[in-house]
Amino acid sequence: MQSLFALANSLSAGILCLQETFWDADFINENRDLWDGSIYHSCDGTSKRRGCAILVSKLYTDSISSPVSDNVGRFVKCSFKYDKVEFDIVSCYAPNSVKEQNEFYRYLCDSIDHDSSYVLCGDFNDVVDPFCDRSKTLACYGSATSRLNNLISKKNLIDVWRYFHPKKSVYEAPSC
Repeated sequence: MQSLFALANSLSAGILCLQETFWDADFINENRDLWDGSIYHSCDGTSKRRGCAILVSKLYTDSISSPVSDNVGRFVKCSFKYDKVEFDIVSCYAPNSVKEQNEFYRYLCDSIDHDSSYVLCGDFNDVVDPFCDRSKTLACYGSATSRLNNLISKKNLIDVWRYFHPKKSVYEAPSC
C-alpha cells in the first residue's frame, strides 16, 4: 500500500476517488499517515470485499463536510466547497450481477439530490452505450444499462469521458 499512497501523494491531486479498495477501519488506521490528507471510505466489514474511498489532500480537508457512506463497500459521498461553490463528490462501486446493479442504481438515484451539483466517480461494472463500448457479440441494452442511463438522465449527469471522446470505441473482453 505504500506505493499506492506514494503515487497518490506524488500526483499532487486534491481529491482522488478509488474503487475496489477492500479497506476496513483497521486498514485506514494503520495506513492513515501514508496519505497527506483525509480518507473517507466504505467497506463491507464482514467479508472485507468491495470498497470505495475518497482521498482528500490536506489542502482541501477544511473544504469537506457531511461524509456519508453505506456499510457494504459500494458508496461514499462528501460535500465539497471550493470558490464559494458547493457540490458533492461520490465514489461508488457497482455490483456485477444485473439484479444487484438495478438495486444499486435505484439506491444511487435516491442518494443523489436533484438540486445539488455532483461529481460522480466510480466503477459501474456496466457501460452507458453497449454498442459503442462492448464488442459486437456482447452489445445489447439490458435492464441494468437502462437503469444506469435512467440515472444519468434523471440527475442530469454528464459522462465526461464520453463528452470528450464521442466517437471512440473502448471495450474490454469479459472477465469470465
